[in-house]
Amino acid sequence: MLSRLRVDTRFMFPSSAAIYGDGKIPNKEDDKPNPNSFYGRTKIDAEFDIIRHRNYAIFRLSNVYGQGSKGFISIVEDSIKNRKSIRLDGNGEPSRDFIHVDDVIDALIMGMDIHGIIGPYIILSASNFSTEPHPF
Repeated sequence: MLSRLRVDTRFMFPSSAAIYGDGKIPNKEDDKPNPNSFYGRTKIDAEFDIIRHRNYAIFRLSNVYGQGSKGFISIVEDSIKNRKSIRLDGNGEPSRDFIHVDDVIDALIMGMDIHGIIGPYIILSASNFSTEPHPF
C-alpha cells in the first residue's frame, strides 16, 4: 500500500504502546520495542514498513477509552453506575496510562497540522493508574 503513495503524501499511523510489552510507563520513543502479544507484534511490524516511507508520523497510543469502549475503564464505570462490586486482582503492577479518545483525536489533528514532523510519538495522559486493590 505504501509503495503506491506519492512521495509527498503524508502517512499517519495510529500504533500502540503495546509494542513495549509490559515495561515501565511512560516509555520513551527510542525505547527498544519488546511486544509480548500478537497485537503488539503486528503494530511494530507495521511501523517497520511505514518507516521506509519518507513522510510519516507514527502515534503510539496508550490505553484509549471513551464512549463505546469495551476496556478496563468502561467495565469499572459500568460497575459504579450499576452499584456492582469491583474486583481488582494482582499486586497493582504494571500500572497503566489511560487517555480519553477526545484527547487522542486532538493529538492526531495537531500531528496533521504540523508539517515536517517525522517519527514515532507516544500519545498518553502521563497519569499512571495502578490496578492495585483499593477500598471503595
